[in-house]
Formats: sequence, C-alpha cells, structure tokens
Amino acid sequence: ASAEKRGPFLSRSCGRARELRQLPRPARSNNDRMLVAKDPMLCQRCHVSSRHPATVYDGTQLAAASNRVVGRSCVNCHSQIHGSNSPAGEKFLR
Repeated sequence: ASAEKRGPFLSRSCGRARELRQLPRPARSNNDRMLVAKDPMLCQRCHVSSRHPATVYDGTQLAAASNRVVGRSCVNCHSQIHGSNSPAGEKFLR
C-alpha cells in the first residue's frame, strides 16, 4: 500500500472499519450530531451496573460533591470513545 494508505490512522473512518461495525450504533461517531444519545446517557446505554458500572452521580450520592464529577460527562475522564484507533491506550483514561 502507498504511504498515505498505511497507519497509524487517527480518523475513525480509516483502519478499524470491521471493529466499528461490531460496536453499538451510538458509539460509532466522533460527530455528536450522529449519536442517538448525549453524554452521559450514551455510555449508560451499554455500561450498566450488571456488567460494567458507570454510575451517573447527581450530587446526592457523594459526600463532597465535586464539580469535576457532578453533572459532567463520562468523557471528562474517559476521553477516548470506543472504536478510536489512537495509540494512547486501551483503558481510555485521561
């Protein structure tokens, strides 16, 4: 393949098409307008307490409500969404 068609690809349209087809529809786009739900409810569609907890905190569950957690998005801490082909890590932690 020519140099421009080899990785690494940081765009979701290149390199991982097969992986992206296996993901649930809402997690496939970097474009917020193409998602079927907004953060944090987008994450809550799959990450439920029975499989992978992702609790949405509203401030009543926390002893000291931090403005870094309450009313914020999952992507404040987990910056890379599933399907990203960025080499920054597989645990998606900032």
